[in-house]
Amino acid sequence: KEDDVHQEFCRVCKDGGELLCCDSCPSAYHTFCLNPPLTDIPDGDWKCPRCSAKPLRGKVSKILTWRWVDPPASKEENNDESNHPKKKPRQRTREYFVKWADMSYWHCDWVSELQMDVFHTQMIRSYIRKFDMDEPPKLEEPLDEADNRMKRIREANINDQELEEKYYRYGIKPEWLIVQRIINHRTTRDGSNIYLVKWRDLSYDQATWEHENEDIPGLRRAIDYYHEMRAHYTSEGSGKKSKKGKGKRSKTRELQDDDESRG
Repeated sequence: KEDDVHQEFCRVCKDGGELLCCDSCPSAYHTFCLNPPLTDIPDGDWKCPRCSAKPLRGKVSKILTWRWVDPPASKEENNDESNHPKKKPRQRTREYFVKWADMSYWHCDWVSELQMDVFHTQMIRSYIRKFDMDEPPKLEEPLDEADNRMKRIREANINDQELEEKYYRYGIKPEWLIVQRIINHRTTRDGSNIYLVKWRDLSYDQATWEHENEDIPGLRRAIDYYHEMRAHYTSEGSGKKSKKGKGKRSKTRELQDDDESRG
């Protein structure tokens, strides 16, 4: 019989005793230390929370902020709290608001502390060392009506109240959600188009590819303008050289003026 390579202490509380061992790694846990706790030993193979953590949708490029969340209670806990005399008080866990690599701020999302610890160990440990982890960072103040950025938001037909709750209060600037222009496009294997979007107040190296059907305010208008510009250049390319040169200077200057006026 092979030697048992599992830990002799609970990964959560570090105490010994009767432990439930993971069938995929050396970790072991008290059933009452799990989140949510288990009242019975599961039949068959069992994977610990780390081995069964839900995969992330992509690579995290940075953590924007975090918040406390209360762990969900199991049905057994709700029915009878006296079933676990040795059960320790449940600990709150953290959720992190993250930006995904090569994706715009529209796709930022909350991920669990466990997911970050499993899939981005070095990033989360560095973040914890750098910031105060007792209290979450203060939320951003709502935009004032007199703020010049409100004009841009309304021009882009963005629901600022909805985005205030989802994005602005967590450190995402309104400009980062506003489409400035389309740079390029390409067709995917399924025949749909994706577009390379330049975002307001973000550099060109932070441009992202967005699907044509993304529900992003201003995206469709920018796509239409992009295709109009391509059609304009194509039609001029088949005309006289002098006419082409004149048109190209005009359109180039138009884009430069747009950057200067909105920059």
